[in-house]
Amino acid sequence: MSQTARIGVIGLGWIGGVHAEFLTKLEGMELAGVADAAAEAAAELGGRFGVPHFDSAAALLEAVELDAVIVAVPPAYHHEIVLAAIRRGVGVLCEKPLAHDLPTMAEMVQAAEQAQVPTMIGFPARFAVSAEEFCLLRDAGELGEIEHIRTNFRFSTAKHDESHGPWQWNKAAGGGALLEASPHMWDLVRHLTGQEIVEVYGLARHFDGDRSGAERVFTAIAKLSGGALATVDMACTLPWGATTDKRTEVFGTAGMVYLDEFTNFLTVNTEAGCEIAPGSRISGTGHPDALWHSRVSGGLRRELEYFARCVRQGLTPQPTFRDGLEASLAAHAVDRAIRQERPVRVDELRSV
Repeated sequence: MSQTARIGVIGLGWIGGVHAEFLTKLEGMELAGVADAAAEAAAELGGRFGVPHFDSAAALLEAVELDAVIVAVPPAYHHEIVLAAIRRGVGVLCEKPLAHDLPTMAEMVQAAEQAQVPTMIGFPARFAVSAEEFCLLRDAGELGEIEHIRTNFRFSTAKHDESHGPWQWNKAAGGGALLEASPHMWDLVRHLTGQEIVEVYGLARHFDGDRSGAERVFTAIAKLSGGALATVDMACTLPWGATTDKRTEVFGTAGMVYLDEFTNFLTVNTEAGCEIAPGSRISGTGHPDALWHSRVSGGLRRELEYFARCVRQGLTPQPTFRDGLEASLAAHAVDRAIRQERPVRVDELRSV
């Protein structure tokens, strides 16, 4: 294969735009084309980067020679696009969650495991420098046996809404803090501990009105396969000008590690404000997003570099679609636990 992976982006909302920009700037990869059902969005971004643009994934796959695509449309549309790409022999990096419901995810996992092309779920937190440093310490035995992991994710709904579509708060479409966002944390629990999620329990408070049913805040506890415990909490209630707060603590029999993914010891206070995510600024003092979306060495950049390398070299990338399913199984199990007010074993929801 060429030394440059030709990659298309399907879905040009906020995260799709971030992917497209990285593809134009990083070595070993090339933005080969873009597609979005909103033709004007596709035309604007395609014109900006000088690449072919289309109003459907099918048109992009038909017209452009591609090594891989990044699928960044809402989850309800992942299945059709991912399977179409696989059938054409095109690799796929799919944003999480894998789909809007578990049976569809299971079908996508089976298709990916039978495919002869690289398929990968997007979990950039795995590629943050802090997570990779942690894994070195863990593998060297410096924490001893892991007994407890605690992780949180807190952000401003008002700020989030400026760059994300309304589907984000529609649980039937795969949205809501629990089903859409918490797979980031459940995957990190699995990745950092090396253990599977066995049983969960949770509590939540929900939005009213148009977002009825979507979680404002939730807290979950989990039992892991190696005997460790996990605590996961999330809140969408920070004020508009707040910096995203995402922290993880891991406790072992011989020590503990604290990972602060967004504060990252870089504090900025300028008249221009602080960019807390690509294209998203707040005024006053804040912490730039130096670990997830940093243009220098953020998790998303490192994820793309890794995926492009796997595409070029014919390697099997991690995390897999099955990893995406496992993270979403935990999220859906917590959702059931909240609704039924009881502990739920993850295997109750498993079909593959």
